[in-house]
Amino acid sequence: MDMAVRGRLFYYTDIGNMAQRVTFYIDGFNFYYGLRRTKRNEPQWGDYYWIDVVKLCQGFLGEGQVVEKVIYFTASPLSPEKNSRQSAF
Repeated sequence: MDMAVRGRLFYYTDIGNMAQRVTFYIDGFNFYYGLRRTKRNEPQWGDYYWIDVVKLCQGFLGEGQVVEKVIYFTASPLSPEKNSRQSAF
């Protein structure tokens, strides 16, 4: 088993007889706030709030690797107003 970290994406690979199966773990809180902070200086980054995370992860694959699963996780805010906004994201 091989583990790696690239920015806020964590993944591990399971080497088998066929293609390597890769699982990605995305820290949603840091991903969202990283985009939000970047958007202040470069407004076009706001387009990435609705990014296809599976397609994003596929861009990190090497030859002979396939996406097994993408796990997007985050903590829920305590404020009901913030929680509803986060749920929309």
